[in-house]
Amino acid sequence: MPAKKSVSKTAAERAKKAVDKVNSGRKSKSKSTKSKSSAIANTPQGRELTVNGLSDLTPDNVSESVPAFEPTNYNISDPLAPSESMPRVTDEQHDRNRLIYKETQNALDSVGLAMDTSKKRFETIGKQAKAIGAGIDAATTINETKGKAVKYRTSEELLEQEFLKLDIAGRQTTTATQVRDYAYTSLDEDIEQARIRSEIAAAKSNKLESDLKALTSGLSLPPAQ
Repeated sequence: MPAKKSVSKTAAERAKKAVDKVNSGRKSKSKSTKSKSSAIANTPQGRELTVNGLSDLTPDNVSESVPAFEPTNYNISDPLAPSESMPRVTDEQHDRNRLIYKETQNALDSVGLAMDTSKKRFETIGKQAKAIGAGIDAATTINETKGKAVKYRTSEELLEQEFLKLDIAGRQTTTATQVRDYAYTSLDEDIEQARIRSEIAAAKSNKLESDLKALTSGLSLPPAQ
C-alpha cells in the first residue's frame, strides 16, 4: 500500500513537471506574441481599439485561455504496459477535480445568465429610449398641429376684425353721404331764403316807390328829375 502511494506521488510530480514545461513554453510564446502585438500596435496601420470591460481576445492570445495540454505526454506505445510517467491523478483527486469543475461550470453558467439578463436589460433600456423618443416626436407633432390650429384661429379673428373695419367704413360712408345730403338741403334752403328776402326787399322797394309817387302826386309837386 505505501509503495502504491509513492508511485502515485511520483507520477503526480512527473505530471506537474510536464504541465510546468508546457506552461513555460506557452509563457515564452505569449511574451513573443505580446511583443509582436506591441510592435504592431505602435504602427499607424496596426492601432488597436480597447473597450473598458471587454476582454482583449484575439487569435494570437486565445491559446492563453485554454488549459495546458500536451498530447505527447499521453502517448501509449504498449497498451498492456502503460508508462508510469503518464500524467495521473488518484480517484480522490479525480472526484475533487470533478466537483471543482462542476461548481466552476455552475458559476460560469450563473455569470452567463447574469450576462443574458444584463443584455436584456440593455435591450429594454434601448427600447425604452426609443419609446420615449417616439413619444417626444409625437408630442412635437401634436404641438406643431396645435400651432397650426392657433394660426388658423388667429387668421379667423383677423378676418373678423377686417369685416368689422369694413362695416365701420361702410357706416362712415353712409353717415358722410347723409351729412352731405343734409348739407346740400341746408344750402338749398339758404339759397331759397336769400331769394325770398330778395323778393321781399324788392316788394318793399316797389311799395315805397309807389307811396312816394302817390305822395308827390298829392302835393302836386313836379316829379323828381
